[in-house]
Amino acid sequence: MKLLIVEDEPELAASLVNYLEGEQYRCEVAATFAAAEEKMLLYDYDCILLDLTLPGGDGLELLRQLQQRQKADGVIITSARNALDDRIAGLHLGADDYLPKPFHLSELSARIAALVRRRHFNGSNLVQAGPLAVDVLLRTVRVSGELLALTRSEFDLLVLLLANQNRVVMKSTIAEHLSGDIAEHFDSYEPVYTHVKNLKRKLAEAGLGECIRTVYGLGYRFEPGHRMSAPRPIKLLMRTLRAQLAYAGVVLVAGTFVFYYVLRRLYFTDVDDALLLRREEVVSKLPLVPTPADLALWMKLNRDLEIRPLAAPSAAPERIFGELRFDSLAHEMEPYRTLVTTVRYQGRPYRLVLRNSLVEDEDLLAAIALAQAGLLVVLLGGLVLVQQRVARRLWRPFYQTLAQLRRFRLDQRTPVALAPTAIREFGELHEALTELLTQHRRQFLSQKEFTENAAHEMQTPLAVQHTKLELLAQGPDLTEGQARHVEALIAVTQRLSRLNRSLLLLARLENQQFAADEPVALRAVVESVAAQLQEQVEAAGLTLELQLAAPGRVQAHHTLMEILVSNLFSNAIRHNIAGGTIDVRLSAAALVVENTGRGVALPLGEEFARFRKDALSAPGGVGLGLAIARQVCDTCGLTLAYDFAAPNRHRFTVRLR
Repeated sequence: MKLLIVEDEPELAASLVNYLEGEQYRCEVAATFAAAEEKMLLYDYDCILLDLTLPGGDGLELLRQLQQRQKADGVIITSARNALDDRIAGLHLGADDYLPKPFHLSELSARIAALVRRRHFNGSNLVQAGPLAVDVLLRTVRVSGELLALTRSEFDLLVLLLANQNRVVMKSTIAEHLSGDIAEHFDSYEPVYTHVKNLKRKLAEAGLGECIRTVYGLGYRFEPGHRMSAPRPIKLLMRTLRAQLAYAGVVLVAGTFVFYYVLRRLYFTDVDDALLLRREEVVSKLPLVPTPADLALWMKLNRDLEIRPLAAPSAAPERIFGELRFDSLAHEMEPYRTLVTTVRYQGRPYRLVLRNSLVEDEDLLAAIALAQAGLLVVLLGGLVLVQQRVARRLWRPFYQTLAQLRRFRLDQRTPVALAPTAIREFGELHEALTELLTQHRRQFLSQKEFTENAAHEMQTPLAVQHTKLELLAQGPDLTEGQARHVEALIAVTQRLSRLNRSLLLLARLENQQFAADEPVALRAVVESVAAQLQEQVEAAGLTLELQLAAPGRVQAHHTLMEILVSNLFSNAIRHNIAGGTIDVRLSAAALVVENTGRGVALPLGEEFARFRKDALSAPGGVGLGLAIARQVCDTCGLTLAYDFAAPNRHRFTVRLR
């Protein structure tokens, strides 16, 4: 998202840019009326933060110009002019919102996000196009429920295309959206081509096909229905299908061979029976043949018949077997079933051989087996396809429920509403999940209400007590002894207040009342905390060295990261020695805070214990700083470790990956 910050105060403008760029916005600044007028004329912005009091003109005049040019840029007025007339005038001239100074940066960011939602996505944080779901607030992209990792530029490009679905987005518009007004100095659109190519590749790998179309010579268009492929295979379904396909393959291969073998045996049995019948026929007709010469003529007329006299008088046993013989007509070797037996002709033993060719029958058997195999393939393939479709339809409520559970947060205002289903098992699952989530949400809200009430009910009496003590300390009749007692009471009250805030913070952390759902650059947090504590460092006579080699990006709650870094810094200051040092190193993998201190390591296993104190502990602390730091890391999915190096170096390491 591209923003224009119209602000004449340099420090405020720099603070806005620093914070909003940390929120993944692209920011441009105009400090005068003329500069703002030029940028508004030349470029388009998702949101303009407009100050009314500007060198060279009035911000309301810029609103009039936007209205006259019919530009659709969103406008939030951020001005110290808080009069009712100014608010009404600004809103009537087309401003979307009016935020008087001073304001909280987090509130400004929320108002910008709300404006973008209203203008581009009908007021919703979630933009869906088929299986593609983009959360513009959390800056996450999911395809069929699976998280898709995009760079900042790729995400901004995708949101721009989604906001203009089925419309051509010019290459110049994309360049300005991704790079700001420096895009006009580009010699070519090569950066645009690179980002579009990478985004297309990632969407295609996720199963979305060519949903981004190139309009030659103009730009690009997002078409949700253009060749969007089906979602990627579901793991559980694919595992089931793999087993079924393996079983079907074994049945198909084995069944084809078994079927062919059985069919062949049945056919051979039938051929053998036919040979036995022919033998009986030949034996019955032999007495009708008058001479051996006539017998030879009979063999010439029937080439599958052979009757030869035997030299030995003993008769060989009858047998039937298969053999390969050369066929003089076909001029090749062919299979036969052959019957060999002994018969008597004119009182002498003869060898009778009957043959039956299997050539055509073998081809017929092979054709039948192939047809049967083809039928099995069609049958099994159809069953797999039908089962796959039915399974997907049956499992659809489960994956819809899973997607809803992933989006569910205990602190959301509305309870989870699971989609109704006609499947009894899923219906029972929905009932159990709804009851469980409702119970947990009720407990969460109860604990949240308790911590909020405790914070109010405990902090208020402490604040009243502190105020009364300060008033008492300013009394004219206060003696020196009484003043020392009052000063001690004020110190105790302040310590109780800090202890109360720390315990309530721990309770909120343990109850998961912070959502780790925003990208945070630790380098900016470390620099900010270091600047805030610089006076304490100097007052303690310490030396602070920062070595920030990487942005240190993490997905966490911004406030928790500030608490973590602040507690580590405070611990390093409080438990240091005169003239000591504090070394802070930040890389892509870890944040390290190392300080000089006492000459012995912290007790093993008690480094992050609550209220841990011993004879060497520094006075004034409540004993919860490191416990809170450890709990923050656990909440945000980070790892906090401690180690000691002689003679007196204490090192705390926050592993970011």
